[in-house]
This record gives sequence, structure tokens and C-alpha cells, in this order.
Amino acid sequence: MSVIKAVVFDMDGVMFDTEQLAVRAWMQVGAESGWPLSRSLCLRLLGLNTRSAGEVLTQALGPDFNYPQARKQMNLRLNQLIEADGIPIKPGLGQLQQWLKAAGWPYCVATSSDQARTDFCLARGGLAQAFTQRICGNQIHRGKPAPDIYLAASRLLKTRPENCLAIEDSPNGAAAALAAGLQLAVVPDLIPLEAFPAQMLARARAFADLTELKQALAQGAGSQDQGSGER
Repeated sequence: MSVIKAVVFDMDGVMFDTEQLAVRAWMQVGAESGWPLSRSLCLRLLGLNTRSAGEVLTQALGPDFNYPQARKQMNLRLNQLIEADGIPIKPGLGQLQQWLKAAGWPYCVATSSDQARTDFCLARGGLAQAFTQRICGNQIHRGKPAPDIYLAASRLLKTRPENCLAIEDSPNGAAAALAAGLQLAVVPDLIPLEAFPAQMLARARAFADLTELKQALAQGAGSQDQGSGER
């Protein structure tokens, strides 16, 4: 396994506990507009950018489904939920970010959310200055599970893909990271580990949360230091 030199964070479900808010918003908007959306269908959207999510919903519901309007309403509802209750930050995120900064490891966000919502979430979470390097879903042509966003992230970090670690919570995002040649850490959120393809998990390491992942990275960095005499 190649040495890890940089880290790429998925946002929704990894940094913030927003996937459950998005599912809730989609189901509410669907019910109100006369297009009931099942939870299982909403879970298929996790990790997808705006274009790819539209393709999934249009295929499932038919051409009469007005995806652009539904997407607009979902984004408004999601923002309302965040404004009302705040944005829940995943346990261990702050400690992991601070450790990466202290260790001198480059890191960035690679999210299927568009730039406006990414900026909104990071600002609401008080992390806009901590995570200044970002690749968003509307900045690439092919979204997850295609590798494009992770290839862009490795270029942004000026680090070869095999030396980057992607942190993901969804099979779509995990597939994108592996296709781009990154190493993969899975920190499950709404989708349990047993729902991930076995061949995918065989190429990844799973962690209960970001605190456990940070401990593993710190131990690995210590081993590298002892073996090479330097970081």
C-alpha cells in the first residue's frame, strides 16, 4: 500500500450529518408535490451530484416528474432545516482537521453538492476557514461514481492519487475514489457497511467514526517516521 500524504473529505455524511436531512427534505417535497419518494429511492441519491440525481429520479418516476423544480424546493427545504436546527458536525471532524494541519498534510473537500450549498454548509458549521480547498459537484462534468472529482482533488492537492486517502460514506462516492486510484476509508452513515459491495470493502478500510480514523492515521504516520527517520 502506498504511503498516505493527503486526505480528501466527502462532505455530506462524512463531515456533516446532513444526509438524513436531505432524505427528509426529499421525502417531504415529494409528498407535497404529489410524487411520493420512498426512503430507498432517496438513499440511491446519496453521493450523486445534481445531474446524476436527476437521472435517477427521472428514470424511477418518469418524464413527467419536474426534477428542476423539485430540486429547487428540496434545496430550500434543506436550508430551512439547517437554519432552524443548525448543521450537525460529525464527531471527530475538528480533531482530524487539526491533526492534519499540525502534521502538514494537505486536505480538501470533494463533494457532490454544488458550490453554493457547500459554501453554505461550511459557513454554518463554522468551518469555512478550516476547509478552504474544495471541489464541488457543479465544477465537474461527470459526478460520482465516475472518478473525475477525485482526480480533480488529487490535482488540487498536488499529490498522486495513490498517495491520497478518500473518506466516504456511500457506495457511489467509494466507487469514485477507487476508480480514481485513491486509497479509501469508509465511515458509514445512512448506508450500512453490509450494503457496500464486498469487492469494494476488500479494497478499503472501515472505521466507526472520524476519531477512530484519526487515530489510525496518527499511528501510521508514527510508523512511517520510525521507518524513514523523517516525515
